[in-house]
Amino acid sequence: TEFAFKAAQRFAESSDNDMGLLFVHGGFGYGKTHLLNAIAIDASSRSARVLFLRAEDFMRRFLGALRNQETLAFKEELRGADVLLIDDLQHICGRAATVSEFLHTVNAFTDLRRRVVIAADRPPAALEGLSGDVRSRMQGAMVIALQKPDAATRLEILRAKSLEMERKRPRSSLPDNVLAYVATEL
Repeated sequence: TEFAFKAAQRFAESSDNDMGLLFVHGGFGYGKTHLLNAIAIDASSRSARVLFLRAEDFMRRFLGALRNQETLAFKEELRGADVLLIDDLQHICGRAATVSEFLHTVNAFTDLRRRVVIAADRPPAALEGLSGDVRSRMQGAMVIALQKPDAATRLEILRAKSLEMERKRPRSSLPDNVLAYVATEL
């Protein structure tokens, strides 16, 4: 997890764009979306134009552009960003036209020395429904595996969430023994 944080931080801070493609994977609740959000916030604070899309939104926009014969506008919108973040890539796997356009978008970004961050629940080699060229491109990225946080980290996260909840709704705090149980058992 520390490695993932440092790599994401370096990626967000990179001004020479020597690291153009980052692929983050891990199970549900491992922090992929939080990491992407942190990259987006950091890049935005450095005046980068950031576009953050769930893979389903990428697909919906692409198919809408095809239907309305507006693919050029779709491509210009996407490629106008300095940093593109795509979450939950696994949801478009097997959709050949969408995956093909996704690959063209990734290639266009890296050709322009812009950055792309992709998150999925599995590593590229385990994503079914990707063509060989897409899989190869994803495997050529800096690939980071997020591990499940240990119980102490989960407890600290739950305590922070509990304090946040209590600030919004006084007298809604959860006892520490409940938080400890959730952190160790779930």
